[in-house]
Amino acid sequence: MRQYEDRWGPFAHPLTLFSPVVDGEVLPAAPWQALAAGASAEELYVLVQTDWLFRMPTLRLAEAPAAGGGRACLYELAWQSPGNGGVMRACHGLDGPLLFGTYDAHLGPAAIGPEHTAEARELTTQIRTAWTSFATSGDPGGPPTTPGSA
Repeated sequence: MRQYEDRWGPFAHPLTLFSPVVDGEVLPAAPWQALAAGASAEELYVLVQTDWLFRMPTLRLAEAPAAGGGRACLYELAWQSPGNGGVMRACHGLDGPLLFGTYDAHLGPAAIGPEHTAEARELTTQIRTAWTSFATSGDPGGPPTTPGSA
């Protein structure tokens, strides 16, 4: 493991055979370095909770039919919504106002805000196109989900 010291840093000297590997891609920096650089405790909490509650169950649900020979499609809406100073970010349910263009109803005003930006309208077009294509042909226009692809 010492041969990777220049790339992995202290993880090249583990006390166990299993430890995180700072590879520059999946784990771009040692967790304590990332936190020291401004990944706040609150941000870390939000990311972990989002993965636990939404992302990972959805991913596993989509991978299951694909593993059995079926087909599944996923999309991830990561747009940082501007409403309320951006505090809601890419919140659960944001795709609803974007899909239907209901910027002034329900979640729209809180997440998108009073300005219907060109970026929001472009996202509406993209989401509608993908959903309409999926509803009419079964193909949303992106690659199908395969185990380990997302």
